[in-house]
Amino acid sequence: MSLRYRLFAVLEARLPASWQRWLGGSSLLRPLRDRFLRPGGRAALHRGPIEFEGHRFLFSAPFRVFRRAARRGVEARLSRLVLARGRAGGVMMDVGANCGFLTLMMAFAGAPDGRVVSIEPTPEALEALRRNVDDNGLCARVTVVAARAGAHEDDAVRTDGRQVTVDGLMDELAERAAEEAEDAPRLDLLKVDVDGGDLDVLRGAAETLRRDRPIVLVELERDARAIHDFLVDCGYRDLRDMELAPVDASRGAWPPNLIALPDAGHSDAATA
Repeated sequence: MSLRYRLFAVLEARLPASWQRWLGGSSLLRPLRDRFLRPGGRAALHRGPIEFEGHRFLFSAPFRVFRRAARRGVEARLSRLVLARGRAGGVMMDVGANCGFLTLMMAFAGAPDGRVVSIEPTPEALEALRRNVDDNGLCARVTVVAARAGAHEDDAVRTDGRQVTVDGLMDELAERAAEEAEDAPRLDLLKVDVDGGDLDVLRGAAETLRRDRPIVLVELERDARAIHDFLVDCGYRDLRDMELAPVDASRGAWPPNLIALPDAGHSDAATA
């Protein structure tokens, strides 16, 4: 690790969080930050071995994300939940995969023959995601989709690529399975974290949610009540927070993430 990143690590450890936020958002200091920490206008990817919950693997990410991964994992509670409830041989989908830490957890949970569909539109994150999948020998089990996910499919979203739906991707998996004379796949776990467009992603997954009743992990950055009600309309009754405590919708106090667990009719996924 270069000297400038070591210095950054020391400052991050010693400066109060309020100072870090001020420094990070300062327009006066931004040129210095970009010059020393983002050469060429892009965050450099750091690569190295990571250990998390008994798994040792290679991980590439921008410096701050890499440090967090090395110290305590990324989205640690969600990652532990995936490892605990992911089904070996199952199909899981990571919508808004970013650098792919949770994608790797899904691949580990589904080993040896589970499948993961990992969706990410951002070029910088996509580069890290693909590198992480390749470095850990998971290309045969992880499909990386360079696209946005939403309520409808679109081959050209503005000028930055296509938009897919969860239902459409599951249909593609079913078509491939039919060609190989295999049973149609069933989605076991769906994670959605797309910085505000999460409800649209769920709307584009309605058919899959009602048919397969996967475990759903969804961020509640926006539209919390609508997301809750949509999942209830899809047949979910067991809605929990990150502590796995039941969510009381009548209170209107929403957790950062909502966990929707299948009912007794889908107990194999709920107890995996």
